[in-house]
Amino acid sequence: MVPIVPIGKRDSVQRVVMMLLVVALSVGLLEPCTIFKATNDGRTLVGNNEDWEDVPTRVWFLAPQEGSFGRVLFGFVNGWVQGGMNDQGLFLDWVAGYTTGWTRSPDLPDFFENISEKILEEASTVDEALALCASFNIDGFSAARMMLVDREGHSAIVGFESGRLRVWRSDTSVQTIGARAEKANRMLRAGTDISVDGFAEILSACRLKGRFQTRYSNIYDLREGEVHVYDFAGNEHGVVLNLKTELEKGSHYYDVAQITDQLMQAPKVDHKTAAAVEISPAAAAAISGTYRGSKNTLRAVHITLEDGSLYLRPAAGQARRFRLYASSEDVFFLRCIAGRFTAVRDSDGRITGLLMEQAGHQNVLERIEEAE
Repeated sequence: MVPIVPIGKRDSVQRVVMMLLVVALSVGLLEPCTIFKATNDGRTLVGNNEDWEDVPTRVWFLAPQEGSFGRVLFGFVNGWVQGGMNDQGLFLDWVAGYTTGWTRSPDLPDFFENISEKILEEASTVDEALALCASFNIDGFSAARMMLVDREGHSAIVGFESGRLRVWRSDTSVQTIGARAEKANRMLRAGTDISVDGFAEILSACRLKGRFQTRYSNIYDLREGEVHVYDFAGNEHGVVLNLKTELEKGSHYYDVAQITDQLMQAPKVDHKTAAAVEISPAAAAAISGTYRGSKNTLRAVHITLEDGSLYLRPAAGQARRFRLYASSEDVFFLRCIAGRFTAVRDSDGRITGLLMEQAGHQNVLERIEEAE
């Protein structure tokens, strides 16, 4: 869980880029969330309280494509996904606040973008999701643990401990994790109904208040493919979103605080839900290069063309990279986090810089030679 940090006009490009990319470096936060699941008579429900500062939140629906399942994703307006559910009935979300001692394994490839999105795109069961977790270096485990639940009621918590990736499975129909896990567990075992109303009661009782308060609450019905979204500060009754119905509208998003109104409007698209276009190899090669905000800025942004795809690298020689997609031959965007880049051309049509837009702020980056 990561905030959007306002960027002042006089900040260097190094600060801008770091704010843009910090979401991919950590999912840590001061007060963790609460997640719990229970299975009864073949029905599995998952409850989740999302806790963070007062930052706009968003829900995305990504239509299925060849090689990827349809899915609903929740996160903040910066685009970094916290959790969600796919059309196979697989749920995941994170609880942060752990000091794990995570280290990178030399035997595994690094995964640079959002592993939550990859899991919900490709996995249909807890076991398949765990296999993906074990296949990569995922630095999100340096500060957090992930909870996984599938429609058959299987669940697991996965995290880094004692120098290795560990999995905690439940031997009962109930599993809980997070800030108010003990309270949720007590309420479930005390006879709270395994129902939407019963889970809403638990979520309300487990809300955090203060600076890092609960921003939204979800109840997932994994067999029915439904998610109930609550804002207990303003909407005690919640909104029900049916995954199949929403996916039939194509890829789109809602702002969590405005779901009720936006459900009556035309679907909205953003960086995560907009279609990308194919550009020519020559156009892709033309945008490749090194860019920075001023001569005094030490760190620069690097755009590279690798195996036919464009990537953004935040620093020279750094392995971390983020896939860039094209809206046109002059406009590019990131999917895993919000970021838009527009080519700046001189009178001869040569690309001399980039206009970088993120979180409502704009910065012009000058194209430089590598030797500068």
